[in-house]
Order: sequence, then structure tokens, then C-alpha cells
Amino acid sequence: MHTTQIAGDGTPLLMLHGWGQSQENLHPLAELLAPISQPHLIDLPGFGKSEPPPSVWSAFDYADEMIRYLDMQKIEKVSLLGHSFGGKVAMCIAIRYPQRVHRLILLAPSGLKPKRRISQKIRIKLIITVGKLLKSYDNISGSQHYGSHFIPRFGSSDYQNAGIMRPILVRSVNEDLSSDVQQIHCPTLILWGKNDTETPPEIGCRLHSLITGAKLVLFPYHGHHLFQDVGSHLCATYIRPFLQETK
Repeated sequence: MHTTQIAGDGTPLLMLHGWGQSQENLHPLAELLAPISQPHLIDLPGFGKSEPPPSVWSAFDYADEMIRYLDMQKIEKVSLLGHSFGGKVAMCIAIRYPQRVHRLILLAPSGLKPKRRISQKIRIKLIITVGKLLKSYDNISGSQHYGSHFIPRFGSSDYQNAGIMRPILVRSVNEDLSSDVQQIHCPTLILWGKNDTETPPEIGCRLHSLITGAKLVLFPYHGHHLFQDVGSHLCATYIRPFLQETK
């Protein structure tokens, strides 16, 4: 697993990137946080320079791998920062290994399923049904054309670009942590962009209500990648004092 440590001062900070990204995306933010933390940046298995997992991992499997990394580094307790899928993994660590987590910072994490309107649910079921019918036709006709092109066309960009990681993406999308996140009791800071169309802000509000004592900050002009470019400085202005709190 490819990792990078940035020289810093303070509690170790494990930083986990989102789906389809790598540790490089979090480097600018890590540099801003180094004066008050010891950033550890990870290429999650299957991303960046890290090899894919040996099987179809769940988010909790990724959490177990992060704990193995901490054990190798002889780090007993750590603060966690995760964006999107990395935020989901960070929550899984806090749920399964609460004694190892000092503070939790979530940047628009996945993990809670959005509440869909009835029309959206009907559309999704229709797409799945038609896709299955077309794949059945492919199998009968031997064309291997219609079904293989239909579902990717209507899938997300993550799904279309997932490649060999696609089964893990499908498993992750279907994992709902709604009933698990209530087990998180460490100090938690949630940052979200109001213009996020990948993980809508209503998920952030729900997550905020489920984690006792969590703090939620909504950025009015940012989307899903709220920490990139000038957003890194905005995120850092909230994260730095949070990491320095003593309670």
C-alpha cells in the first residue's frame, strides 16, 4: 500500500481520499494541517499507486487494512480525515475501533443512502429491469452488445470508470451505515458543500443528527470536492481549531 508521511507536529492524522482519486488530491490540505498534526496520506487499495484488494472488499475491510497500517507504524491513537468514500472508511474505523480514534473529520462522506422520490425509485427500477432484459437478449442472441452498453450509459461516472474495482464500488454503494454511525462517539466535524450533487447536503444533515455532538458546517458555494483549490484553505480554517481542541 502506497503511503506518504508529511513532517508535522501534533497528533497523527490519517487522511483518506475519495473514490477514483488518490492521496495526491489531499496533499495541499495536508500541507496546511502539518503545523498542528502529523499527516499520513494513503493510496487506498485499488487507487493511486496501491494494488487492488485480493477480493471484493467492504468499507469495513478497508477499515481493517487501515488499522493494520497503524499497527505497523506503532500508532495507537489517530485523528481521521476522509473525503467521500474515504469518509465512509473513516466512519467504519470509528465504529469498529473507537478506542483508536481521537477525532473524526468528514468531508462530504458517502455511507448513507439518499432519500429518493418515488419517481426516482421507479426510474432506477426501470433501468435495472430493462438492462437485465437486454443482457438476457445478449445471452440468447450472442450479440453481447445491448445490455453491456445500456447499463453503463445510465450509470454514474464512477461506475463507468471503475474497471476491475467495479464489484467493490457496487458493494460500497449498497452498504448503508445509517444504523451504525450512531455508535460514533468521538468528537466529529462534518464539512459539506451546499452545491454537492454526488452526496446531497441532506445526507450531511441526517449524519449530523445521528452522530452525538457532531458539528456540521455547510459551505454555500462549494460542491462535492470542497477541499480542492481555494477550498483547501477554507476547510483548514475549520479543521485546525477542531484538531487543537482539548475536550
